[in-house]
Amino acid sequence: QVRAVPGRGIGYGVLRYLGEEGEVEDAAAEVSFNYLGQLDQALAADSPFVAAPESPGPIHSELGVRAHLVGVESRVAGGRLQVAFEYSENVHERATIEGLARRYLEALRALIDHCASPGAVGYTPSDFPEAELDQEELDAFLASLL
Repeated sequence: QVRAVPGRGIGYGVLRYLGEEGEVEDAAAEVSFNYLGQLDQALAADSPFVAAPESPGPIHSELGVRAHLVGVESRVAGGRLQVAFEYSENVHERATIEGLARRYLEALRALIDHCASPGAVGYTPSDFPEAELDQEELDAFLASLL
């Protein structure tokens, strides 16, 4: 489904911020997911610069108002996936967020196991956007090749 979103979702932002009022619901999501990308690839291997090993500290003021109840930020750095959960202790207990993080990790591991399994090969129409096929047509075409 993600691959099928036109322009990687840029249309939503344009509609949300430049469109007419009411075109997009203004309801705030309770959880924000932000994937920052593969930071290992941000600098060339022969670059004289490296990422600082220490934390930059908080990116938001503790006095600020959160746009989302929970923020999930992830990146690949040092060849490893790093995921951080941000939340307010005024709203959630640490144990609640730790449970959420544990279930997130379990779901991620299950997804990896599924994708690594021999029978997980499959295609969706978003893999072949120029073909303009729906899933049923694509399945029929692929079946005809076997």
